[in-house]
Amino acid sequence: KTDYDKVDFAVTNDIHEHTDVLEQLFKDARGKNYDFVLYNGDMTTTLNDHTKIMSCYMNSTSKLFADETPFYCVRGNHEFRGRESVNWLDYFVSPGGKPYYYFTYGKFFFLVLDGAEDKPDSDIEYQGVLATSPFLSRETEWLKDVVKGPEFRNSEVRIVFCHIPPVDPGAQLPAWYGDAMVNDNFVPVLNEAGVDVMFSAHEHNYRLAPAGKGKAKFPVLVNDNEERMDITATKDKISVKIYDKDGKQTHTNEFKTRLYK
Repeated sequence: KTDYDKVDFAVTNDIHEHTDVLEQLFKDARGKNYDFVLYNGDMTTTLNDHTKIMSCYMNSTSKLFADETPFYCVRGNHEFRGRESVNWLDYFVSPGGKPYYYFTYGKFFFLVLDGAEDKPDSDIEYQGVLATSPFLSRETEWLKDVVKGPEFRNSEVRIVFCHIPPVDPGAQLPAWYGDAMVNDNFVPVLNEAGVDVMFSAHEHNYRLAPAGKGKAKFPVLVNDNEERMDITATKDKISVKIYDKDGKQTHTNEFKTRLYK
């Protein structure tokens, strides 16, 4: 199928190995008719054991919906941690073999970005083994090429996923390193190219930054760590309903599309 008048999908994030929460959030997934499901990072906490990806969420994902519904993964900062983290990408099919990529459903363009870690490479957490700054530089150059390409330019709806959000414009404290890196590397490119919304995670609390509130000219919606976003995108609007693990609707949002044009 190459023509879609709408796309329905679900997003969750920051499960941190709490398989019971994941199973509660998606217990009715088979009746939802999602076009796809996306995990927006930090599904695990530390990858010291190669079996964790399977035991913490892949087995449950297969049981809940993945035998009939595609799903995509975003790498979160915790997926950089642990001796098996270098093998994270072995479990997923990624165009180009990188943890940042894009996919399309007709004229709907979905961009997956990897925000890397949330602390400088010199932090004691990483024991001198990470070099995320050059990684983000390479990713940004890739992003510049993507937004010049025909699939992006000819799309009608452009949705971005990035585990770490840009800097919170309402925060009272100095920005975290990771948020600042997203601000400095990705936001200028996305502002110039024009996107409809970014869905993020990482903060374990719901937050909405309206378009233009910070440096981002597009809205940024941060999802809670124990909630599921059900999203319907049409060429005119992106509608979001958010549910907690008991099935109670907690938030609704609607974003008009193509306001950047």
